[in-house]
Amino acid sequence: MSFIRKFETLMRKSNKDIANINLDKGIEIYNYSPEFNLISSKKILEGSYTFADLCFDINEDDTLYGLVSLQKSDLMYLYINNKIILKNMLLNYNSNIFTIKFPYIKKIDGNVHIFYYLVNNSGVYCTLIHYCNINGKWIKNEIDTSSYTILSNFNVIFKDSIPIIFYFKIVNNYEELFVSIFDSSTNSWSKPCQVTNSNKSKVYLSVIMDSKNNCHVAFSENNSRRYYCTYIKGYINDNQFIISNYQTISKTIACTFPNLIQCKNMLYLQWIEYSNLYTSISYDMGKTWLNPFTDNLAYNNPFKCYSYKSNYHKDIIDNSSAIFAYNNSLEILGLRK
Repeated sequence: MSFIRKFETLMRKSNKDIANINLDKGIEIYNYSPEFNLISSKKILEGSYTFADLCFDINEDDTLYGLVSLQKSDLMYLYINNKIILKNMLLNYNSNIFTIKFPYIKKIDGNVHIFYYLVNNSGVYCTLIHYCNINGKWIKNEIDTSSYTILSNFNVIFKDSIPIIFYFKIVNNYEELFVSIFDSSTNSWSKPCQVTNSNKSKVYLSVIMDSKNNCHVAFSENNSRRYYCTYIKGYINDNQFIISNYQTISKTIACTFPNLIQCKNMLYLQWIEYSNLYTSISYDMGKTWLNPFTDNLAYNNPFKCYSYKSNYHKDIIDNSSAIFAYNNSLEILGLRK
């Protein structure tokens, strides 16, 4: 056994306790000690959900919050502490016309940012929506609209508390990478900037920003029906994306779920291929990459993909949105000891 294609959320609190959002039977929360001894569990919502239907994060005080797309067309906000689960319906759409996908929420510097794809069910296109609550007032923006072949996730990063969004958009029948930056002075978004022009299909997006404001981007790109793991390093200047490195990390057959992790001055780029975990390492923050290797333990044991958030100040991960790990474990696979 190897990758079992399950996607959950792990949130590590400042005292090292762990909250796990599990989707096996509706949405459930399991609270564990640092040694993964079960402390408590609660049912949050009934129903059937995937990773494209929800997002959870952790506040500085270790309380949890999240968004869930209900019946694919309603958006619910959740707040969770040690005693209660509060639920509040934020948005309602006609489910015959629209579907909400990839909801995302982030509280930062007293403001709330909400993003999601609003998919029009009558045609193969979607709109990237942003709501922000600033000083108690909700402001709505439509960042971009595009047709799609496979609806991939977008990625949001923050520079000085300002959101920057990366996403795919169809250009000449191929997915190309775009970026847009929020302007807090006007509460509007910059004109979307096209980053790639490769005329190749792309899927599965991972983006992180380092302390020097370099953006590291990974995705899977179609090359004659082989999906290569592709990496871009660059930075944003005057609402434009300047590429400093664009390379194929591995000419594999079926790269899926690429994911970037920063640990101090090392970058890890991981992906799944035929249920096996591959990892490539950069010791110079993305200038050069080592040949990928497989994790022998992961090859023989089942593991999952976790959306990962942490308040623990000694966490070994400096920057990442996801990890690959065994069930009930924080042993991150593929990292050098």
